[in-house]
Amino acid sequence: MVLIRLQFANRDLKEYGSMLVGMEFVAREIRFYTIFEVVYLKKPSEATEQLSSTLVKTYAKLLQYLANAMKYYKGNFLSTRIINDCPG
Repeated sequence: MVLIRLQFANRDLKEYGSMLVGMEFVAREIRFYTIFEVVYLKKPSEATEQLSSTLVKTYAKLLQYLANAMKYYKGNFLSTRIINDCPG
């Protein structure tokens, strides 16, 4: 029984770590694309319209990932426990 619990805890920690890495990636991408917008979307043109449309789709995918991560953390007891035990 202890071995089974340890296996579940290990799997949970791996998933938790993977989600954190993904959230870090999303944060970096949002920062990168925000700078990208400022630099490349200054002048209206057909190219900027296409780029803007692509960025909107990219932001939607990034937000979808964050929503799934939030759902994971809310539904995961160990993760919820870790988050609630952290100060701040």
